[in-house]
Amino acid sequence: MEEKRTKMQIGCLIATGAVFVFFFVLYLVMSFRMECSINGETFTTKQKESSTVFSGWLYHQNGTITMTPQGETTTFAFDFSPRFTDTYQVTLGEETTLLCTTTDSFGEPVEKEEFMVRPVTVTDGTGEVLLDAYYQDSWMGFFWDDEGNALEIGFPITITTSADSWENFDPPLGDLVRLAAGDKVPAHREVPWGIFLLLTVVGVVLGLNIAFPRTVFYLEHFLSVENPEPTDFYLSLLPISWVLSPILLTVCYALCLFL
Repeated sequence: MEEKRTKMQIGCLIATGAVFVFFFVLYLVMSFRMECSINGETFTTKQKESSTVFSGWLYHQNGTITMTPQGETTTFAFDFSPRFTDTYQVTLGEETTLLCTTTDSFGEPVEKEEFMVRPVTVTDGTGEVLLDAYYQDSWMGFFWDDEGNALEIGFPITITTSADSWENFDPPLGDLVRLAAGDKVPAHREVPWGIFLLLTVVGVVLGLNIAFPRTVFYLEHFLSVENPEPTDFYLSLLPISWVLSPILLTVCYALCLFL
């Protein structure tokens, strides 16, 4: 027998379908979004003539970092007004060899090995030299001194909740130099399409339960009960489950995308 659908059923079906369409478009748009991690925070990127603009949050302040390459020197303009503004210049030299000391997991020297490195100098807006070393994009470290010893600088800084963080701000040297050298590049945002597909299957099941509640009930119980019939209590709970279905899908889609 064909099941007659109430206005609530039709409305919940439309809402469930609308949730799928909305998040499918949103997931698709987000998958084309270019992002880059700087100082442990995620920044969106956009090309502006010869510059790359990174937009995002740093120390709870929204702002931009503009990267402009000019020959061997790349300028990074930090604009997190009114908290902080400054400019940093990264100058990379020609690739050369350096005899470096490798260490074990305890920091003890193991052996010397010759690496291909590039001399690098980083200065701030006042011309003060913040870094003068050799650079290599390696798991052992980014920077080395003249004697081939690894320098423990350049790694992402832990974000704090202090409002005074900008007063002692240290630029993320590792990220800036890697961006200038081309070893760190913006990439498309990773969207969990597998989870999206799984949630879509769940949405289809919820939609079938809204459209054909008695049929679904029969399929769930026909093997264990002869001529199963839903109780009044079960029928009274159906409208609640219909309303909760699109809400549940919305929450799950959003959590998987933004967490």
